[in-house]
Amino acid sequence: MTIEPYIDADYPEVWALHLKTIAENDGFAKNLSFHSDFQNIPKIYDAFFVLRVDDVLAGMVAFKPDGEIKRLQVASACQGRGYGHMLMERVIDHAKARGMKRVHLDVSAPNRAAFALYLKMGFVITRTDRIEYGPDHEAFDMTFMELAIS
Repeated sequence: MTIEPYIDADYPEVWALHLKTIAENDGFAKNLSFHSDFQNIPKIYDAFFVLRVDDVLAGMVAFKPDGEIKRLQVASACQGRGYGHMLMERVIDHAKARGMKRVHLDVSAPNRAAFALYLKMGFVITRTDRIEYGPDHEAFDMTFMELAIS
């Protein structure tokens, strides 16, 4: 298992994993226009890490310059092995190296495994809200969380 910074050659596998994650889970907007960040990963994210198992992409996580953690995803076949925790540790280490004092994220209500992971790692809830997306008015109950890292 390796965790490495994203390179452009990773894009096809990253996009395929993301599409599979959307299809398998209820907590993601189905309208692909809300996932356009994948078209500009190096411009939008300060860091984007990919996790590989036997040279196959098994997970990813992203970090925005404002301290927001995004796009934590682990392939369904690889869940339950601690890979999500490893990815979170890697991105938090990156934030610390950048001098950040806090990181923050959001998680949709159906994503119970991620929510449990964030609580286990010490994230605290800062607010909850129902967020509506786009012309289809897809709505999700979202929990916003943060972690002090200094």
